[in-house]
Amino acid sequence: YKFTFKSTDHGNDAIHKDQWKDHFIGELVFLENTKLTKIDITKLKEKIPNQNNDRHVLTINDGNNKPTIQYSKRWDCKVNSHFSENEWFTRISLADEFQDDFSHFFLHSAMFDVATSSHLAYMNLNSTYLPRSYGEVKLYSPFEKEIYSYVRISKAKPNENEFSFDIQLFNLRGDLLVEVLNYTFIKFSLLGGDNIKNIKKDSKELS
Repeated sequence: YKFTFKSTDHGNDAIHKDQWKDHFIGELVFLENTKLTKIDITKLKEKIPNQNNDRHVLTINDGNNKPTIQYSKRWDCKVNSHFSENEWFTRISLADEFQDDFSHFFLHSAMFDVATSSHLAYMNLNSTYLPRSYGEVKLYSPFEKEIYSYVRISKAKPNENEFSFDIQLFNLRGDLLVEVLNYTFIKFSLLGGDNIKNIKKDSKELS
């Protein structure tokens, strides 16, 4: 199956019905007989000994120290991170008050967001980077209350002013749940003036 995500500023206005913007396209494929990876969590922690217990930041401010993005309490799910120059290992745990989420969602969006982006806080970056694209996303098993995220620099060579990562999400037993390949972030200033204004506008509405 192939799919496309689009948007328009004109709603149901028939005159502008063709003025839809493509945001991303993808292809859905069902895999069979896949041999899944399993990790030894203890050994991985020993391999990446540096640890930080900071929580996930729920408010992101602009250059004038004004809030531009405000996350809900579901995003406050990062327990701790083990980090090195090119590898990051993070424990994610959703609060008990949101346990009913798992009866509705195979992949929990807040946990997934934190698991695939919190490593950026441990990189020596002089600018803000935002997600641009996924190479592949493979879903094997549903999310659980507590998971681990293992992030590495992707072997694929990104364009200038971009970073790409390969990410694996595991449960506490070390079973692979989700795999993300070539997840690319782009430097915020390269998005263009109009896009930046739209992002700030949408962020204020969401908060």
